[in-house]
Amino acid sequence: YIALNAAASCAGLALIHAYGWTFTPPAPGAGAVSSAVATRLTQVLVAGAGALVLFRSSIINIRVGGQDVGVGPIVFFQVVLGATDNAVDRLRAVARQTIIKNVLTKVSYVNARVALPAYCMGLMQNLPARDQEDFARRLREIDNSPVPDDIKARLLGLALLGLVGEDLLTAAVRDLGKQIEVPSPVPTILPPDPGTGGRP
Repeated sequence: YIALNAAASCAGLALIHAYGWTFTPPAPGAGAVSSAVATRLTQVLVAGAGALVLFRSSIINIRVGGQDVGVGPIVFFQVVLGATDNAVDRLRAVARQTIIKNVLTKVSYVNARVALPAYCMGLMQNLPARDQEDFARRLREIDNSPVPDDIKARLLGLALLGLVGEDLLTAAVRDLGKQIEVPSPVPTILPPDPGTGGRP
């Protein structure tokens, strides 16, 4: 995507040189850059800005499904940007899976559902209200999901990971410690076998 933007700017600069557009600036004063340097800088800036405007413009807008969809060069860049976002998201998914597996291995969803989000959000001082509302909606979806507790714990971690980041989530889980961990199983003590006279 960056390469396409750079190529469009270079193409614009090539057109400027081909048509001899110099955009000659006024005579420089004392200590100013030379006229040749100023001309080249202006050409580069005009090429970059022109490509930015041209390839993000739409000729007409069409209403599709209640939304206005632009038709023009912008469509091509939107397709490329969407494909780029999907590719990056697939790569990040593997990294997120590793983070969640390492951080939330022993976390219980029942114990962490209230404490962990409250602690993370308390540490964040300027968390936007809209992000908090989106997280609350996601938390309700997890509550209603018919999956085991350990999967819910990982879904909770993924929601918090996108909200507060890896470092804060890791620190919060470490600080809360056993308060949000899965309780250790109570060992079962078997009564002595009467046939052995009470001996183990």
